[in-house]
Amino acid sequence: MLEGEPRKPNDLDLLGRIKGLEWLSGPQRRRLISAAATYDVARDQLIFSDEIAPSSDVFIILSGAARFRCVGVKHGSIAIALLPPGVIPRPPVFTSFRCQFHCEALRHSRIARLARERFIEILTGYRLPNFDRVATLLFGGLDRLLIRYPGFTGLELRARVAQALLELGMGFGARNSRGMVLTISLTQQELANLVGASRPKISIVLSELIRRHAIYREGRRMVIVPSRLEEIAQSTRPRVCPP
Repeated sequence: MLEGEPRKPNDLDLLGRIKGLEWLSGPQRRRLISAAATYDVARDQLIFSDEIAPSSDVFIILSGAARFRCVGVKHGSIAIALLPPGVIPRPPVFTSFRCQFHCEALRHSRIARLARERFIEILTGYRLPNFDRVATLLFGGLDRLLIRYPGFTGLELRARVAQALLELGMGFGARNSRGMVLTISLTQQELANLVGASRPKISIVLSELIRRHAIYREGRRMVIVPSRLEEIAQSTRPRVCPP
């Protein structure tokens, strides 16, 4: 480097400039870079995809920018976001879409990749099992809650009702010879509110579930058959990302 020429930022410098990670201490930044594999990715080249990168890995854009896409089976791909330098999200919420997530460099980028366990330990000081226990308590039910609503996943009403009944069984179920008795009693309107539908539509779906032996009535209580409800929930899930 010539005298007076600006010094090219190294990986440690780049990490220190990332918005959202500026709170890291100097020792934390050094440990993170030390634990990561850092490399360059050319424009339009793949940074990761679900097929080749395990979800246990964390990717950080140190410099450059990336394009995050959902690649469907029939409808091509949908651009979800353009990402600046920072941690690339690996979203669990929309996995019911049955599409693959791809992330490519929007322009020449510098990437750091490291194991999720090391990333969490460096940033929080907690080992992965303990961190996961806390995260599950706080966010573990988010996927189950969001898949009820078509605006998030495009699930048909039958699937949303089946999923809601399965959740109720987990929280308020007592096993008997026919399946699982719900110890909480809900009106059709309450169930309709739970899945974002009208009461008349819920009445139609419940009648269908009774015909398919997925639920039974025992007086004022409902008995659910989890295996049949799971089949219904799975069979009506969308096969690709919504257009």
